[in-house]
Amino acid sequence: MLRLTLWSAAGGGQYNVDLYENVPVNLTYQFSDVTQINKAKGSMVDIYHEGFHAFTQLFLSPTEKTALYNEVLNFTDANGNKPYENMDARQIEEMLAE
Repeated sequence: MLRLTLWSAAGGGQYNVDLYENVPVNLTYQFSDVTQINKAKGSMVDIYHEGFHAFTQLFLSPTEKTALYNEVLNFTDANGNKPYENMDARQIEEMLAE
C-alpha cells in the first residue's frame, strides 16, 4: 500500500490517503528527500510515475479521467494511425505515467 500525506496550502490540516491497497509499494521518501534515492531501488522516474497516478486517481473526477482516456484512444498520428485504440484504461494510465 502507498500512503500519501497531503497538507492543505490553506492551513486546513493534514490528510492521509491510502492508495494501491492490494499492491505492495515500498516508497518511504518525501519529495524533499529525492536527492537521497537509492539508485539500485528507484529513481526520479519512479517518483514522477507514482506521482502521476496520485494525480489522476486523487484529483481528476471520473468524468475527467474518462475524457483523458478517450482522448488517448481517439488520438490519430500524422499517418492516420490510432496507435492506442486497443488499450484499456489501465494500459493508458500506465503508458501516460511513463
